[in-house]
Amino acid sequence: MASKNKSIGRKAERKFVLKIAERLGLIPLTKSKTGTNLPVAEIARAEEVNQHLDNQGVDIWIRSDVSISDLKFQIKSTLCTDKKTKKIDILPLFEIQGEGIKALITEMKHRPGKSNMMHLADVVTLTLDDFLELLSVYQAYKNDNNGDDDVL
Repeated sequence: MASKNKSIGRKAERKFVLKIAERLGLIPLTKSKTGTNLPVAEIARAEEVNQHLDNQGVDIWIRSDVSISDLKFQIKSTLCTDKKTKKIDILPLFEIQGEGIKALITEMKHRPGKSNMMHLADVVTLTLDDFLELLSVYQAYKNDNNGDDDVL
């Protein structure tokens, strides 16, 4: 069971690395038979690049010269079994070590009846202080761009 859970977790990490890379125009780590693109990669699963970071509860590595490198992401995938409520475990958010804004990204799935798991939602959990920090950065960004919604 542990290896199945690790496999599910790694798959979720890869999914979110690619989503963040695509949205922000970052270069994700790629592997091939001839090696990797690590010298130019800007984002990757921490386990593949920096074991120390991975040991601190951070699942996504972002190269230090990238503007968002102080964000710390923990990735979880959870199966919601309750029919009336959908619960996620937020404890991993408080286990992330280091400075910077910490975010728990949870891939939520459910299994209706005996069928295969289905995607329910992807959610992000932040502390209020980190959320307010993001809001202030967003506000400053919008002010610098005269409220132009097309910039984002």
